[in-house]
Amino acid sequence: MGNTKMNKLQNIALLVCVLVISVLILQGGFKNIITWDTFGYYLYLPMIFNGGGLTHTNLEYFQGITDLYDNTPYFYQLVLAENGNYFTKYTSGWAVMMSPFYFLGNLICRLSGQPNDGFSLPYQYSIIFGSWFYMILGLYYVKKIINNFFEDKVTALVLLILVFGTNYFFMRYAAIGSCNNLEFTLLAIMIWQTIKYHETYSWKNAVALGFAIGLIGLTRPPDLILALIPFGWNVKQYGNIVKKLLFFFREKLMQTFTIIIIPCLLLLIQFAYWKHTTGHFIINSYANNPGEGMDWKTPYIWQVLFSFRKGWFLYTPIMLLAIIGMFIWIRKNKQQGFYTILCLAIFIYVVSCWTTWWYAESFSQRAMLDIYPLLAIGLGAFVYFAFSRKSILLFSILFLLVSFNLFQTYQIDKGILHTSNITKDYYFSVFGQLEKPTVEQRKLLLIDRGEKQYIGFQNPEDYEIYFNKYYPFTQNNVLDSVNLYCPVIDLKVFEINNYEHFWLQAIYKYEGDQSGLEGKVFNASVLHGGKGYSYNGRFINDSLLVHDSIKKTVTFNYLSPNFRSEIDTIRVNVFRDFGPPLNLKGAEIKLYRLKK
Repeated sequence: MGNTKMNKLQNIALLVCVLVISVLILQGGFKNIITWDTFGYYLYLPMIFNGGGLTHTNLEYFQGITDLYDNTPYFYQLVLAENGNYFTKYTSGWAVMMSPFYFLGNLICRLSGQPNDGFSLPYQYSIIFGSWFYMILGLYYVKKIINNFFEDKVTALVLLILVFGTNYFFMRYAAIGSCNNLEFTLLAIMIWQTIKYHETYSWKNAVALGFAIGLIGLTRPPDLILALIPFGWNVKQYGNIVKKLLFFFREKLMQTFTIIIIPCLLLLIQFAYWKHTTGHFIINSYANNPGEGMDWKTPYIWQVLFSFRKGWFLYTPIMLLAIIGMFIWIRKNKQQGFYTILCLAIFIYVVSCWTTWWYAESFSQRAMLDIYPLLAIGLGAFVYFAFSRKSILLFSILFLLVSFNLFQTYQIDKGILHTSNITKDYYFSVFGQLEKPTVEQRKLLLIDRGEKQYIGFQNPEDYEIYFNKYYPFTQNNVLDSVNLYCPVIDLKVFEINNYEHFWLQAIYKYEGDQSGLEGKVFNASVLHGGKGYSYNGRFINDSLLVHDSIKKTVTFNYLSPNFRSEIDTIRVNVFRDFGPPLNLKGAEIKLYRLKK
């Protein structure tokens, strides 16, 4: 194998990858990366070491920081626990891994006189440097993994394909603070330590393997499923998986215990934080948004793999060759190959069970980035097969797919491809395009719900009514200090058809003086499992409410969200916050969909 001699080609390939990405990071400027999700990952460090404190009953500390450094426009990263404390919804693995670079920033601040608050420029630069360091570390270990199975020229080519032929490229220079980038590095380390441990059964490799698994779980808990990989590695040597497990739990019991106990101890960091802030050792950290979570019975496998919105194989098609390569690998090592494919299938299933399966703003499926070090072996097997057949056709396909990825990376970097809302029609309208999309092309995108809720129901002539019903209020229709809520109107999602989006219009009729409208909140939300998400409420002085004082009606418009489930319920309501009594006669509900 190639690791028995000096490997010049793979080292040159590694250097090229690092230099190109580094140049792109420098060209982008040293922007503050402690923003959005990264702000939530990072909060542990300043809260512990800069006097921020782990427990907060209000948002004053966080608001003060973001007023100075513009970290986030709103605090979706924080959850209000039942005991009144706010806590970050992200687990602490990212902060643990970045802590050495945080301390570097802390030292620079003390020496330079910069604000020692955890967020000033030295901290921002140190975190960028930390992300860059972990990029190099991850690629270095991927190189070692590939070189363990394949010769120098194969390893070099796979490195170049993995970096420039997949969404790893975009994520590494445009989203360097992402936790998926750290998971890539951790999985690469775990696989390498798995290989080394099965060679020597040394305590050093057992401890390193345990730490890698623990940090994987502490950074992204769903990725703990990848801890199955070491236990099924090199099965052929033992005959089958059962014999292997018996060997490790009999002959290597203490080392096996160590590999298991170290992750458990690392996970205690998270359990301790949750206990301290919420009073519970284990919590649902996404509880502030019931609209997203794991739905195990309804995975979005097709959408994750093939959709125009975020289909992994559509935007990163070279990974189809990696999958083919995994099956080529199985031919030489059937038991290990089968087990590895099984782990990959389980991982895809877990990724697909997240209800917001498009994983926010990104290119291709960013969640799949975590498992690329394993798929690099499949790429290696495919490239080796191409070399062994001296196939110009296969190398041409590889070249075209890498070029295709670089072109689409250019498109998303320039805003031609959207990071979240692409449709089939839009995709083909900008296919091969180098200029910014036109206004007409942008109309083909999925609706930008954040923008539309802000500006309200525009261009009603583009829509048609497909549901219209009047709901009279005969009881509890006077809102006052005793009766705070009018009768709710519930609409089952599956009963009103789940279109990509629709506008709900509630036209409330009232009696008496219009002064009764003061202090009343017209609102709608969606209920999942009895808990609400996508809430929108407006007072009468809101410009997006339409008040007709002649007809004595108030019109409230609500844009449907990305529904978590078809069994969810849209709830339309009015409640009294303050003000004089209001007598509501009823409400007319209209649903508008785009004209075909």
